[in-house]
Amino acid sequence: MIASSSCLSPFLRCCLRIFFCLIIPASAASARICIVVFPFENKTGNELHEWIRYAAPESFTNLLQGAPLIQVWDPVLLASIDRLDSLAASDSLLLRHQSVWEWDVAVGGSFAVRRDSVTMTMTLLTARNGTLTKNVVQQKAALSQIAQLSAILLDELLRVVKQDPLSAPVKQQWLFNHHNPAGYGAYVAGYGYEMRGDLSAAYSAYVNACALDPADYDARFRLGRLLEASGNTSVARQDFEAALVGNRRDPRIVTALAHWYLDHETRERALKFIEQNQAVLSPSADGMTVIGLSYLIAGEYQRAIAVLTKALAAGPSDLQTDYILGNTYIAAGDYALAVDVFRRLTRYRPAYWQYASFLGTAYRKAGLLMESAAVLEEACKPVDANVSFYVNLSYTYFALGWFDRAYQLLRKAQEAKPDMGPVYVGLGVVQWFLGRPDSAAAEFKQASHFSTSRQAVLNNQATMLLMQGDLKKAVELFRKADQIGTKNEVVLYNLGMAWYALKKWKAALATFDELLLLTPQRLDVLLLGAQLSETIGDHEKAKGYFRAVLDVAPSNQQALKGLVMLLAQQGKYDEAIDAVESYCRQFSNTADIRLLLADLYRRRGWYEVAQQKYQGIIADFPALAAGYLGSAKCLYDIIQFKNGKNYDEVIYILKNAAEKDPADPEADMLIGTIYMDYKHYRDLAIEHWQKALTKTSDPALKKKLTGLIAGN
Repeated sequence: MIASSSCLSPFLRCCLRIFFCLIIPASAASARICIVVFPFENKTGNELHEWIRYAAPESFTNLLQGAPLIQVWDPVLLASIDRLDSLAASDSLLLRHQSVWEWDVAVGGSFAVRRDSVTMTMTLLTARNGTLTKNVVQQKAALSQIAQLSAILLDELLRVVKQDPLSAPVKQQWLFNHHNPAGYGAYVAGYGYEMRGDLSAAYSAYVNACALDPADYDARFRLGRLLEASGNTSVARQDFEAALVGNRRDPRIVTALAHWYLDHETRERALKFIEQNQAVLSPSADGMTVIGLSYLIAGEYQRAIAVLTKALAAGPSDLQTDYILGNTYIAAGDYALAVDVFRRLTRYRPAYWQYASFLGTAYRKAGLLMESAAVLEEACKPVDANVSFYVNLSYTYFALGWFDRAYQLLRKAQEAKPDMGPVYVGLGVVQWFLGRPDSAAAEFKQASHFSTSRQAVLNNQATMLLMQGDLKKAVELFRKADQIGTKNEVVLYNLGMAWYALKKWKAALATFDELLLLTPQRLDVLLLGAQLSETIGDHEKAKGYFRAVLDVAPSNQQALKGLVMLLAQQGKYDEAIDAVESYCRQFSNTADIRLLLADLYRRRGWYEVAQQKYQGIIADFPALAAGYLGSAKCLYDIIQFKNGKNYDEVIYILKNAAEKDPADPEADMLIGTIYMDYKHYRDLAIEHWQKALTKTSDPALKKKLTGLIAGN
């Protein structure tokens, strides 16, 4: 609505628990080999050996988790989305699957058990240009050596796809975890149950595996994941920690514990655990994802986006990262990028209503209101009683000005869940916009009965006062909202803007500084802080804000220009030039940045260098008047300060500038000055000053030109 209170914790829980579909960005996918592993077909027909079907999916996924140029889609995840068994039997279905998941190689096959030996036939399907190329590898081993056989088959796969074999330490650690054949069989059976969605049977199998082989830390790790998902969090932590004892360098286990800390411990403890384990977490995609989450909790959105993007490029085997990145884009205000993420997710899993909800939110925040309404209205059909959809869609209707529709939806939400305070807050806002202040007050009063909504009530009431122009009363309510609840960035931002509207610059700046303690890398607030600092004359503090923006977003031109202008005002031209040169080395040299650099060289007095820069701008942007004007001003400085004599050249360039931008008075004014002061042609000088006078609306410039024409 106007501005609602927000809390990060529910968002994090959503991030940590929801699995979803991902499409790797083209730049990352093209540099990697993407693999999907199907269960092997049981040719024996004996159900006692059914667990062997899942040995290759488990072992390949586990062993390849840290391979630098290989991505393996998580078989458990894919099995929950697609019927993998039916896919493997049909080339056409496989090709359709490949077009969705964009894998390079599909691994399938069969196995047969005879007495105490097993023969595994692995089929590698390579997709190229809409066709599948098959490569078959067969290996035989004792039934008790399934783990070793899986490792051998994996080496064969790597050989076929022309990748380096696994390092000996990786193999040795994995084989050590599974040296007990009976325990390994129980563990792989549990993995198979997970792929089939039978989590109760998977739990029993993992418990059995741990009993048969207490050193099977993979079984302990997956057991912990099942326990945490079922809500048995304290026992889950014990299993994660027991698994960590066996392999303290396993990023999956450290990541699982980090997620546990994020969801169940204080923010300080969670961030401390992640910081202490950076070395283990950083090389893996899952580890980078949890580091990105830690930045997100700290409000460092741009750092979170950077590390999550890197995690995607590393090729995660599960599908958390893209979902979290999409939500981080929303939190950071990068709504168009969030739309791209969630549009892909809804395309690949159209029935998954959570994706539609976030896509609707991203569309709305990006200003695409009709698209938001269409997505959410469609998603509401199969989940008619979902209160979150009603509320989300009501926000879109509100933004469209469809207040009656928003009201009806919120009433449906209230009937479905009468104890949801934010619904009453929304009803109060809508009633106010419908011109029913008494009804709005009644809804706000009802919302105030819920402790979680009191801050939002005051925040929205204050925003209404702000819109009505009652600034002092708005500030009073915003301050009260800030005092009754936990520190909230929405409330602080609104309070800062109210102080700004009152022209209480120092109070506004202090409020924004408080907000930056919650979200230290929020670019819009940092830029507001720079603007306010300049307004009150604290140029050093303004430079600090601009530098903070550039630390987070080095390509931000607004911050670069603000910093450079302040440095130039202080005569620190060398420092200003270094800042722009550094920018130009990293990012594309747009015309305005090149002009900024040339202007700095001119003001520094390095006219020859400046003139070279201007000539380059004129060559690359021949229609840009500013290039000609800058070049002429540089030559005019040489006339003024170095006794130059090339008056006609300067006049010629200035006439080009005037032709390129007929509305700008500066070129004609300077031509008149040269004619008067250096060529002593008063009539021509007056002619150009009169032209400049007709072009300007600036009172000070008009007065100056009028005086020059009059000979004053």
